[in-house]
Amino acid sequence: MRSGLLFAVLSVVSLTACGTGYVPPRLAVVPREATPVSASYDTTWATVVSYFADRNVAIRTIEKASGIIVAEALRADMQNREPIKDKKGKVVHYLGSLPQLGPPIFADCGSSEGYPLDLLAASFNVRVLGDKNRSTVRVTARFTTAYGTGVGRQVVDCVSTGKFEMDLEARVKKVADTR
Repeated sequence: MRSGLLFAVLSVVSLTACGTGYVPPRLAVVPREATPVSASYDTTWATVVSYFADRNVAIRTIEKASGIIVAEALRADMQNREPIKDKKGKVVHYLGSLPQLGPPIFADCGSSEGYPLDLLAASFNVRVLGDKNRSTVRVTARFTTAYGTGVGRQVVDCVSTGKFEMDLEARVKKVADTR
């Protein structure tokens, strides 16, 4: 009985210690419309598939009849924040050796213990609609991060800035429109 109570108390203390200091993202999700493309459905579809294939991003679901592609990057290899630089171009550091970072580029992941959290993983849903003359493409991205260690480690969603989605839609439009 005593060892069970001690284990319960220690578990609560360690979970609380590992999870302290998390501040959720400040951004709010902003709904967006699909981007119109002056290319056929087939051309736009092929452009989206090529985008992920060229970058070795795994496509988990591909359903051409419904226009859905779900892709997943197991690691988000995107630099989400630029270091802040002083007037002389030198990187400004916190009290330790970590550089101060600017606002998020792709997603706000919140912070833990006063330091901004960065992207760990990303998944992308792409919806292509259209016909033989024109189409639309709409991208939504889900970014995640984690904080804490051991049994106290928590995986949380980040809030997208919309930049990745808009950039990918613009790239698909540019490539498909010129094919």
